[in-house]
Amino acid sequence: MYYNKQNIANIFAQTIKDLLMKKLLTKTLSTVLALALLLSPLYITKSARADTFYKTFISLCEGQEWLVSFVEGKFIENGKRFDDSVLEDDPILLNITELILPSHGIKGIPEAVKYFKNLAYVDVSYNEIEDISVFNLCPYIIYLRADGNLLESVDVSPLTQLKVLLLGDNGIAVMPNLSNNKALTTLDFSHNKIAVLSSLEGLTSLVWVDISANDITSTAGMGKLTMSDVGGDSVLDLSYNRIRNIEALKDAAGVCTLDLSHNFLASGFGDIPSCVVSLDLSHNNVVTASSLSGKTNIKYLDLSYNLLTTVEDFNTCSNLVLLDLEKNNIKDTKGLDGFKKLETLDLSSNGISDMPLCTALTELKHLDLSHNSIASFALVNRYAKLVTLDASYNKAQEFSGINTLSSLVYADFSYNEITKAYPRLYLTTPSLRVLKLSGNSLSAAELKNVLANGYRSLWLCDMDLKDKIPAMTSYSKTKEIYVSGSTLSQADIDNIFTRTDYTGIGLGSIIDDVIVPKLGELKDLITLNLDGTVYVHEYFEELAQLNVVELSLVGCEIDAVTEALFSGNIQKYDLSDNLITTVETSVLTKALMRGAVVDFSGNRILENSAMYYYIESIGYEFDDNFLDINEDRYLAFNSQMIRCNVGDVVDIYSYLAMNGIYSELDIPMPRVEDLEISLINGKASKLEINTDTLNVKILKKISVLENMQIEVKVKGNSREEYTARVILYTEVSPVTEAVVDDVRVIYGIDLNTTYEGLINSFGFDDSFTVKMTYSDGTDVDPQDIVGTGSIITVTDNETGEELYRRTVVIFGDVNGNGKINTNDFMMIKRHIYRETYLEGIYYFAGDINGNGAINTNDFMMIKRHIYKQSFISQQR
Repeated sequence: MYYNKQNIANIFAQTIKDLLMKKLLTKTLSTVLALALLLSPLYITKSARADTFYKTFISLCEGQEWLVSFVEGKFIENGKRFDDSVLEDDPILLNITELILPSHGIKGIPEAVKYFKNLAYVDVSYNEIEDISVFNLCPYIIYLRADGNLLESVDVSPLTQLKVLLLGDNGIAVMPNLSNNKALTTLDFSHNKIAVLSSLEGLTSLVWVDISANDITSTAGMGKLTMSDVGGDSVLDLSYNRIRNIEALKDAAGVCTLDLSHNFLASGFGDIPSCVVSLDLSHNNVVTASSLSGKTNIKYLDLSYNLLTTVEDFNTCSNLVLLDLEKNNIKDTKGLDGFKKLETLDLSSNGISDMPLCTALTELKHLDLSHNSIASFALVNRYAKLVTLDASYNKAQEFSGINTLSSLVYADFSYNEITKAYPRLYLTTPSLRVLKLSGNSLSAAELKNVLANGYRSLWLCDMDLKDKIPAMTSYSKTKEIYVSGSTLSQADIDNIFTRTDYTGIGLGSIIDDVIVPKLGELKDLITLNLDGTVYVHEYFEELAQLNVVELSLVGCEIDAVTEALFSGNIQKYDLSDNLITTVETSVLTKALMRGAVVDFSGNRILENSAMYYYIESIGYEFDDNFLDINEDRYLAFNSQMIRCNVGDVVDIYSYLAMNGIYSELDIPMPRVEDLEISLINGKASKLEINTDTLNVKILKKISVLENMQIEVKVKGNSREEYTARVILYTEVSPVTEAVVDDVRVIYGIDLNTTYEGLINSFGFDDSFTVKMTYSDGTDVDPQDIVGTGSIITVTDNETGEELYRRTVVIFGDVNGNGKINTNDFMMIKRHIYRETYLEGIYYFAGDINGNGAINTNDFMMIKRHIYKQSFISQQR
């Protein structure tokens, strides 16, 4: 018989029993007892210890099977079993240093975790955990990530070796006392409910502090913050709060980057500490930045989206390298010469009408003047070191001002009024590689002048290029050509494909069954841009097999992606700004197994955090640029419109969620119970609102022109940016609106529509009075034909308020009688010959082709209409 410790113990027990029965308790008993004393250390004590530990561990798991499975997995990895033979100090348990279980549906952390005595790295983010205090029993933790849970309070004071603490996206209302956590380098309390800051004084190892997206109104309470500025990359992020006072920051030290964007700051910038090198004050209420005067330590300053009208009051910030002034009210650019070291300047969206007259900006390399009203860029060549220039969305008619800019690499003059180009401009701009002229109007001859310069990348999107593109074999230096959204003839397409050596091509809204096979012949193609192609899903399989590296499908109204799209060898996909709500994990796996980069930003993806961690959990590693899936969901639109029917129940919450309504505010999607709903405009009798579920039942017909607005707010939060508004309607507007010389007009009305028919088409019920008058103010005959100049008004019968007033335009009807005949023909003819002039809405009506001018083209269109050769469209 084989004798192990169990056998010996059994024999021992039976021997005791026999001896007692036989009453042989003399010398024999003493012998047996001696044997017991000999064996007990070998088995009995050890057996009791093992049995007690195993049962204790299971008991302390508190029914959390995930932890039992986790430990069992560790033992299986080492060829062992987790059972009653395991001791508390088992090497496998002692070797557990990581607990990485993000997005696993975990609801709690059991006490049994304390037996991971050497635990150092913990990631339990995006679960359903309400308490993490048990981790305080693991004193060697240096990395603790628990963001995206249900935490309302935390205490990590026992974790004296903790270096990284990430607790964003919870419900924490009070910051914990961190005075014991001297080793902290990284601290994240973003997206919580913190109203008052706790002291960070004495935490001198901090490099990154993020307390953004909370309810903080003041920096008081922070204490004297001293961050570690080794390497010059320390960051303090207080963005997306309600801060009005930053006085407590004035004594801070070591803060290199300070983000105060999206707050309520208007002044007090003298309290910005002298250590700050990069300062973000964008999206505040800054009217004057004079208190920044003399802050020579600042090199990077973002003041975009404020209320500034001048830069003169802070141009003593003489060491600025970057200055962002986008979306202010700066009309006068005097004072810019004070920033002599400036390399990057953004003045976009300011309403500037003249090119800045700055001679001292000799170091300027990057200039953005887009979305202004500048008519001439003749003086831009004074910035001799310019590398990039964005002059899009202005009023320039030519771009010769870039001549002599020998360092210029990128120039964007899209959406101007350019009609002229220069064939030898390349002689003075030898470095220019990318030229964007989309949205302009070039003749065939001028287009050849552009091509003659041999720019490597040429953008000609949204243009009338019909019969203008020459055979591209003569322009071999142009390796990338983008014509998405442009009007092309078959000859133009054939001329483009006379070459097969393109490295980039854009054919958005142009590709078809003939073009797709041609793309397969472009063996050197790196980038294929099909932005705006709403039918692109029909070609997913064919596109996936192309020999391209990057595929751009931005704004294509894609609502689903399949494995077919990822079945080829494409390495980078841009699927941003589509209608995607979910992506199957099998589809993502298909893409990621090939190492593909996918950009899903600007979509409506829900559960994106779970998706992100699913990808991590199956073994993929990636940096922040690997997969941009719009991790935060925020308010994308202040007002959304929902068309419904009488009797419908509209689920407002689901609508907000599915449409990614939270996309410009850095806050997570609130829960239903966190929101409150109310009617802010319109007749309450037409709706039934359930304030608990956020459902709205439509009781009566609603015209879109009633502006029936539902408002959804975050409870206890008064910030306007956190408010969503939804317009509900059952009846659509039958017209299109525009503004002509400050007059609000409507057009798109079918010819020969009667006034009665037009009034009925708006869908107003009897709670409103709809009235139409001729241009002279007299009431119309309901059976008369609608003509240019007539006016429609809508009045609320209950309040007497005039809700709506618009003036009608019928294209081609310039005398206002509703008919298009020889009278209109002669009036347009006399205007062209300058005998008489059409003005205001009548000029708008005479501009039949919509090019902004009345000329012979309009003359011929009205002539063909009268002779019934073709008919004037009322749509634009």
